Amino acid sequence: MEYLEMDLARLDLFSLPDLENELLAHLFQQAPHLAFLGMAGSQVELSLLRTAWLPLDKVSNLALIAPGSAGRFEGAGVGDLDLMLLWREDSGPEAASRERAENVAGEISAAGVKNPFMNAQSCQCSLLAVDEVKSLVLYGRAKAPFPDRLTGAVLIAGSPILFADARERAAAEMLEGKGLLKKLKDDVKVHRKTATTGVLRFKGVDYVQVDLKEHEAIYNPEVNQSGLKYGPLRCIQRGLEFEFHSYLSRNGCDASEVLSFNPGTEERFRFFARKGWVKDEDLFLSLAVLYQQSLIYQAQLKIECHFRGEVPAITRLNDSFLPVAEETLRDWSLGELLN
Repeated sequence: MEYLEMDLARLDLFSLPDLENELLAHLFQQAPHLAFLGMAGSQVELSLLRTAWLPLDKVSNLALIAPGSAGRFEGAGVGDLDLMLLWREDSGPEAASRERAENVAGEISAAGVKNPFMNAQSCQCSLLAVDEVKSLVLYGRAKAPFPDRLTGAVLIAGSPILFADARERAAAEMLEGKGLLKKLKDDVKVHRKTATTGVLRFKGVDYVQVDLKEHEAIYNPEVNQSGLKYGPLRCIQRGLEFEFHSYLSRNGCDASEVLSFNPGTEERFRFFARKGWVKDEDLFLSLAVLYQQSLIYQAQLKIECHFRGEVPAITRLNDSFLPVAEETLRDWSLGELLN
């Protein structure tokens, strides 16, 4: 199953559902040139990576993927780059051994993407042996479910079959796993608290992300200040994950449905509208606009820090941004956005 067509230049807008047309109108009222600039930066970054690692297409059991903001085309081409190399055992003539896969991952990390405009950029490519791990969604020290790590990634080079199999397995795990949806929902609530208080608690220490009094977002990765990343952005990203997998579970959908789920967050909003799944259209549009606004502010912060060397980078938020964000996220009853 392929992605839904999301290229505006190839779409007849009059054929789109009313809700999707309304969504596009709302998003284009923001600052689309900034959002598109950030998307273009990420696409150029991944295009350079694909050019460099195109020979992986000839290897039957490797897949180089970009999860996270790079996979969503929201990294603006700046900041640290996290990649993942999928591998599974294969005795075929065009397969790579585990040792060779480990070496390739190291080579990718060392090469990275050279950006002459940035002060520094690190690249980390981790190896995931998909057949050797019990879970493809549990991640990190807390073992929180992150299905989007695979279902929301984009393939750079390598085997599309391996990538599709891993994505579908991650979706199936979310549908069948006991308590995984609840854990995901709890994680969304943590990010909602960060969004409304402006404070991120990490390893027992509080880090100010947004100065609520001054209406300023602060970005300094060296001291765990990430602007809007762990507030509204992560809350909405994780919330959409929860809504999507809850919908699949409630409606008895097959895990293969995830293969049509586009990685870009804006395109996911459009996916829901195109499918006719949205129950609360007002909240749906408010979340989409809030996400777009947050993404623009975050791109500004990252550019100021990584391009211009301003540390910490500070961006003044519109006076209405924080009150609207708090109201929108408070009104979001998780699991009620979609039918």
